Amino acid sequence: PPARGGGAAVGVAFSDVFLLHRSPAGGHVERPARLEAVCRALREAGLWSALCSLPCRPARPEELLRVHTKGYVRKLERLGNLCAEATSGAMDDQEGATGRAAPAAAPAGPPAGPPAASGKAVVAAVATKTAAAAAASAAAAKLADQLERLNLDAEDAFFNEHTVRSAFLAAGSTIELVRAIVRGTVSNGLALVRPPGHHSERHCAQGFCVLNNVAIAARAAIDELGLERVLIVDWDVHHGNGTQNAFLDDPRVLYCSVHRFDFGKFYPNQESAGPRAVGRGEGVGFNVNVAWNGKGMGDAEYFSAWERVVLPVARQFNPQLILLSAGFDAAHGDSMGGCNVTPLGYALLLRKLLGLAGGRIALVLEGGYHLTSLSASVAACTAVLVRAAAVWGKAASPAGGLPARQGQEPGGCLAEQESTATQKATTAVDQYRLAEPAGTATASDWRSLASDAALDQHELRCRTTTPSSAAVQAIEATVQAHAKFWQWTSAPIEQS
Repeated sequence: PPARGGGAAVGVAFSDVFLLHRSPAGGHVERPARLEAVCRALREAGLWSALCSLPCRPARPEELLRVHTKGYVRKLERLGNLCAEATSGAMDDQEGATGRAAPAAAPAGPPAGPPAASGKAVVAAVATKTAAAAAASAAAAKLADQLERLNLDAEDAFFNEHTVRSAFLAAGSTIELVRAIVRGTVSNGLALVRPPGHHSERHCAQGFCVLNNVAIAARAAIDELGLERVLIVDWDVHHGNGTQNAFLDDPRVLYCSVHRFDFGKFYPNQESAGPRAVGRGEGVGFNVNVAWNGKGMGDAEYFSAWERVVLPVARQFNPQLILLSAGFDAAHGDSMGGCNVTPLGYALLLRKLLGLAGGRIALVLEGGYHLTSLSASVAACTAVLVRAAAVWGKAASPAGGLPARQGQEPGGCLAEQESTATQKATTAVDQYRLAEPAGTATASDWRSLASDAALDQHELRCRTTTPSSAAVQAIEATVQAHAKFWQWTSAPIEQS
């Protein structure tokens, strides 16, 4: 994206380095194609050019140590150095085997046509390819040996020679997005990063996550930027155990997660993902889990959780900044999550959050493995951010403080301000639309997804659709667990 700025801009943190992290075994769901699909959707929507490119940099050790242990950070640093050595050694091995430097990667684009090749040229090409494969195999074996020697505790996480570099860059880039939002350089933004982070614990990698990007950025907002109240909302279908544990006793951070629990049998398979985990010490009441016990939850169920739990608690907390752990594996079509949230549903949830913290929200990518639903949902949310920035970005920023943004959630007042990029977002949604399940949005809604009218209509549908009894039970269990910590003015949801 172009490097533009200003209070009405939407920032994006993205680097091609995030595409290099991949499973050495191949075939893993957390793959580079996820980011490629997202970027393609944003470009085809005309949204990519509307974003403000933010600097990507690796997180510094002192920033990581606010969340992770010294031992774990040192192991990652050591592994990163070993990976760089292994990669360099593999290139040297390849050059020595072929008698020439390794060929540079061919530029992307359509081939110019089949080249004429002599028999000697074909033999040389095969030899080069064979040497490259052997060198890559040797590098992978060396990496595996180093992982074992370092005793790096990594539950359900994978490493290749680029993983540590990508993880450090993801954490640092998320910090830079938060810094830009807090300082008023941009109104809101996205961190399109890999590997994800919310499962990563203080001492280890876990659940495809290496460093806890959101937790690290939240600590930076408090310790460096002087914020006193940060809200983390996690709508990934899996509970963010690492993020929860990072702030269990900290009243400056309110963690709200809506996820599948299945009575402790859904990943990460921990009882602490249930509604009774409310925090500890000074942080009691600042950990809020809406824990679904079953699959199939869709827009109506998530909207009910927002209206009954997330928004009432968040309004009382009055955050200065919102970090959104945006996993899209609760989306319709994602077999890992087994839920039915639509792109329009995600866009509506995001628009409701934008009524808080003066619209200062950083959307940080977590999970989401169905490429169609992932890319459509991110495009829908990006369109909402672009529209919101046109409203909140007009507020002045007083010297030495946060922008004094006043007003209600964006919506219904942007007809004269809509950019061409926002209007074109409907095209991407139409291209990436799904076969909608009964009771959710229709195909015509996808074509008008960027409009406030479409979101207003979908909100009305969600309000008039009774959520499942399992969802109501989960929501009311959370209300009961937090009855003495927050004021609950709305009536319990009626069960069908």
